Amino acid sequence: MQDKSQEPLQSHELVAAFIETRLSNNLAAFKEHLPDIYQAFSHYQEERFFLIYDQDGNINLFDRESEVALYSDNAVQQCLNTLSEYEKTPVQRPYFIASGDKKVDLVNYVHSNALKKVGEHQKNVVANLVRSTIDKSIAENKEFSGDFSSCVNSLFCLSTGLGFDVEKLYLERDIKHFYVIEPNLDVFYASLQLIDWASILEKSVDKGLDLHIVIESDKDKLVSAVSNLVVKSGKHNVAGAYLYSAFYLNDYKDLYENIKSTISYSYLSGFGFYDDSRYSLAHTLGNIKNNHPILSANKKINKKYSQDERSVFIIGNGPSLDNDIDFIKNNQKSFVIVSCGSALRSLLKNGIEPDFHVELERTAHVPHWVKKSAEGIESFFEKTKKITLIAVSQVHPDVASLFGKVGIVLKDIETGSSFAYYGLEGSGVALVPRLAPSCVHTAVTVFVLMGFKKIYFFGTDMGSIDPEQHHSKDSSYQYLKKETSDKFVFKKNAEIYSSNFGDKEVYSSGVYPMFKRELESIVSGWSYTFGNDIDFKNCSDGALLKGIDPCCREDIVISNDNNSEKNEILDNVFDAFFSYYPDGSIDGLYENLSSMKDSVDKACDYAIDMISEVGTVWDVFDQVDRFSTEFHSNKVLDDDEAWLYSLFDGSLLYFLSCINSTAMLPADEAVILSAVNKQFDELKDFFEQIKKDFRENCTEWDKESRYSMFAEEEAVSSEA
Repeated sequence: MQDKSQEPLQSHELVAAFIETRLSNNLAAFKEHLPDIYQAFSHYQEERFFLIYDQDGNINLFDRESEVALYSDNAVQQCLNTLSEYEKTPVQRPYFIASGDKKVDLVNYVHSNALKKVGEHQKNVVANLVRSTIDKSIAENKEFSGDFSSCVNSLFCLSTGLGFDVEKLYLERDIKHFYVIEPNLDVFYASLQLIDWASILEKSVDKGLDLHIVIESDKDKLVSAVSNLVVKSGKHNVAGAYLYSAFYLNDYKDLYENIKSTISYSYLSGFGFYDDSRYSLAHTLGNIKNNHPILSANKKINKKYSQDERSVFIIGNGPSLDNDIDFIKNNQKSFVIVSCGSALRSLLKNGIEPDFHVELERTAHVPHWVKKSAEGIESFFEKTKKITLIAVSQVHPDVASLFGKVGIVLKDIETGSSFAYYGLEGSGVALVPRLAPSCVHTAVTVFVLMGFKKIYFFGTDMGSIDPEQHHSKDSSYQYLKKETSDKFVFKKNAEIYSSNFGDKEVYSSGVYPMFKRELESIVSGWSYTFGNDIDFKNCSDGALLKGIDPCCREDIVISNDNNSEKNEILDNVFDAFFSYYPDGSIDGLYENLSSMKDSVDKACDYAIDMISEVGTVWDVFDQVDRFSTEFHSNKVLDDDEAWLYSLFDGSLLYFLSCINSTAMLPADEAVILSAVNKQFDELKDFFEQIKKDFRENCTEWDKESRYSMFAEEEAVSSEA
């Protein structure tokens, strides 16, 4: 009888042996380098997607639910073909700085003037790239196409699939930041049985490359994990990043859109600039000098006045506010009415007098806007004098003069608020998170902290059913110059959301998708903090907001409380929470300001010394990452001065993102390096400008005369 052990193995037997060995080797590698992944897959059992192979050794991924194989007969070649096609026209997210506007920005003059110069060098690379690519296409009679660099700063891979393309992609080029985002554990397990993850991990370790693998079947948790990962590894690394989709299922569509949105340039917005931060400091000092009370945590004061039984209307200025204006007017005595930003005019125009008005933004366009809102409203300022203003400390001090009582809130990661918080140590003042990026977000956090537990949203549309209608018809947006107003029109090719009521499409673009995500996050955060003890309802006919139940106005329970009782409760609540008056502290703060100037000089000098000429594109990536990390170390500022980074970080994020994106352009390396070294020189000059400007102007307020957004106003920006 023939000994079968001596017979050559069949194809399927070879595949089985290969799979067993590959899985064992990969798990051993993950156990050493990423033990959490090892723990998740060391005894894993598939649920829906299974690796299969036939008698000829052809592998595939089988979907037990639909009973179909997801790849062609030659799955390996299909994966490699996907990568080959991608390499011809890679998907990249370049970040460009517009440099063509010759007008001088009188508001953010230090930041804007420096960033325009950085953008000009980037534009020169793009122009050279276009010329050389067109010349090459003509000479070789080929179509215009981009190149996929062998030296990559950041690449996001959406799902591994079987992974043969992912393996080739990573092992054949250096990728400084490689993000693998896998929404299906079965799919990743299939890749563990086939591709050489051990070599991928080894390369990452040997070359000091950042390999980030996020595996999560819960879509919300996955998006959150990716968001946190990008923040941790450096937001500037989103700029110029490549996006590669190795595997796709039909139910991935919304998930992939959310991930793309998460790694979009919303990461580069909402952080302000150096000039903004300087205004934040100057305006905070102004508000403190005027002795406005600050939100504080004084436990000796009674803070319970049955406010948890009171319903609060937080009112934004979305177009759907017009539908609810009569309801709010007729029932305003029964509810706490909170006006947010530009909603003020819409409410007062329609006979609604808010109990509170909330402002967040730093610049002098805010008092300018409020004053413009008086147009066409009788006794406007007599009415605003009856309204309590709640403002973040950075708000221009002139705004407070237009209202009655004023309460100041100190915001986390904000230069002025942080300066006051550490300067008023021991006073009980609170440094508050979750206040940005709009007045609505501020209102949510402040009223939650003041003990209100029934919160209704009106006019928080986060988009519009009609793209042409971007705000309430009675707000001051109607007075804007056409070129300014047109910027707010929602684009139909941008985000499209499900509606809060009915089956409609809500169009959203610009800052509003980011506003929507942040509002959902803030509501989720406070719900978690207070054990879901707060009832949030969305009454706006705009986008459906996750975690906020839709509520028609007809379903709101209306109380019959008299207005005088409401006013007494609100006065008591306000006085209890805004209990710290900073009179007597201003001299000490000005003394602290003197040492702050020295610390700013120290940080700027260190930053300048860190920047050196680069000789390769990879050196660019290294210098940007090293700069971002080392600049924020205790080599520059002590821990008790770390809040000072808020003065630089907004501008620095724009600069480093532009430099990274320039280096990632598929242009000639010599052209890139020439431009990038000039950009680094501009960054050094920027820090020199900060040293001079901060010493001379750190207490100067922004000026209304710099703003000309309304139709009858003449432009105030001078020509360069």
